[in-house]
Amino acid sequence: MDHDRLDLTHVTKEEILQGITQKDPVMKQLVERIGYFTLKSGGDYFESLVQAIIYQQISGKAADSIYNRFVAMLNGSVVPGNIQQLSDTDIRSCGVSPQKLKYLRDLTARTISGELVLDGIEVLSNQEIVERLTVVKGIGVWSAQMFLIFTLGRLNVLPLNDIGFGNALKKHYGLKGKLTDKKIEKIAKKWEPFISAGVWVLWECENTRLPVSGT
Repeated sequence: MDHDRLDLTHVTKEEILQGITQKDPVMKQLVERIGYFTLKSGGDYFESLVQAIIYQQISGKAADSIYNRFVAMLNGSVVPGNIQQLSDTDIRSCGVSPQKLKYLRDLTARTISGELVLDGIEVLSNQEIVERLTVVKGIGVWSAQMFLIFTLGRLNVLPLNDIGFGNALKKHYGLKGKLTDKKIEKIAKKWEPFISAGVWVLWECENTRLPVSGT
């Protein structure tokens, strides 16, 4: 299994944690302080992309509410044919913005037409998957990377533009000045081939507001 396609089905939690901590003492103490590791993956590919669109740029609580109303309107079946049958008014009534409505329509149309093929996408490389998904309006590189991590369980993904990850990295690694791609890549290289796990740990640091060690 090459590193690009390595996912959660191929290794144990213990192997992952050892991999991200053995060359990085900062990560080692963060893992010890958090005390748990629950990175999970799975779910329907199409539904995962619908969810990614709805959750963009709004709080998790607001997104949960909108998504739950949308799923209820679809009677729990988030498939292209069901979305296609809904009117714009129906979708907007769930709290979906006009821009995201366009994105959902584009995703649905491309899937139904066969322009976007999701079946078997798991055999592709990370870059090939990003390239396939980002033809859809509203699915950028970040959304595609979240699909790689949380739907496919890919373990060597580095979302350079993720704000929460970047904030935690600066805080816990004591980085000064502008956070450049080069700085991020230098640290993340220590976690290979389990970069996604290192990112997850730093997300948890940010979500739990873990203080900097010694403060």
